[in-house]
Amino acid sequence: MYYLNGNGKLECEGWFRFANGVDFGWANSDGTLRTNGFSYDPYGRVVFYHWNGMVARGLITDGVYYYSMDMTDGHYLGQFPVN
Repeated sequence: MYYLNGNGKLECEGWFRFANGVDFGWANSDGTLRTNGFSYDPYGRVVFYHWNGMVARGLITDGVYYYSMDMTDGHYLGQFPVN
């Protein structure tokens, strides 16, 4: 998965904001997006990278736990079990 920003430039090497002005992502040095689930943002905080490279915000689940992710930048806030 790759992402071309609003100017048509391939994002590579780091944290960036998607053209919608809200969502964040991480582009590897070769331009591929980080899409591997839980990992870290550039500030060392845990975030969740969706299949499309966007950082999850709000409430997400894996069917066992609900994970609360910050609504602004997607960093992990806590979890609780699915009943």
